[in-house]
Amino acid sequence: MRKTVSCLSLAILSAFAMPAHALQWSRVGELGLAAARGNTDSDTVNGKLELKLEHEGWAHAFGGDYLRSRGELDGESALLAQRYELNLSSSYQFSPGLQWEGSVRHEEDRLGLYTRQSVLALNLGWQALTGPDRQLTLSAGPGHRQARLADGQEEEDLVLRSVIDYSQPLADNISLTQQTLLEAGADNVMVQNDLGLSVKLNGHLSFNSGLQLRHNSQRTADAVATDKLLTTSLSFDF
Repeated sequence: MRKTVSCLSLAILSAFAMPAHALQWSRVGELGLAAARGNTDSDTVNGKLELKLEHEGWAHAFGGDYLRSRGELDGESALLAQRYELNLSSSYQFSPGLQWEGSVRHEEDRLGLYTRQSVLALNLGWQALTGPDRQLTLSAGPGHRQARLADGQEEEDLVLRSVIDYSQPLADNISLTQQTLLEAGADNVMVQNDLGLSVKLNGHLSFNSGLQLRHNSQRTADAVATDKLLTTSLSFDF
């Protein structure tokens, strides 16, 4: 897995050597508050960073999410949630509407059932809708998953990874997005749905609200199957 991650990283870094006029950059930073309900009930701070680079049929992306919360537990201050996730992908459009994509997702959750998960996948993507009013991309392919449970047990299996990306403008300055991620293997099936609403305040600043639902088929006896995360944040394009 490390060798493949290195190859993806080199593909992205090689793009920086190209002339600036050939590159299309997109950079977004986000910071806000979150209310989590599920295995942990807490009020939290969340942050995001997204970098995208496109050139000559290639598209490279890097993303990071961070979630942390402290609150009262049995009358004492305690860490209630701490999770971060890193995403790295590189895709090539080999035909109109069709693309190959290699991706890596790494997650660490200090208080979750899985304290660490890494998924490496190769997907075939199809841009089903590309008009100005609606955009829909479907992708699916095989992947390899490594995970560590809270009790120290290690898991490693093959997974089916599928992503549905949908976006639609609701007004000149309002847009709706939805992404559904599926990682299905013999040990665990994870489904995550992110629904977001963004209101553009000016050329660089936006107000965002989102709802994330995450379901894991494997869980402890006292845990709920689906975690819910409500967020509000401000994002800045730079």
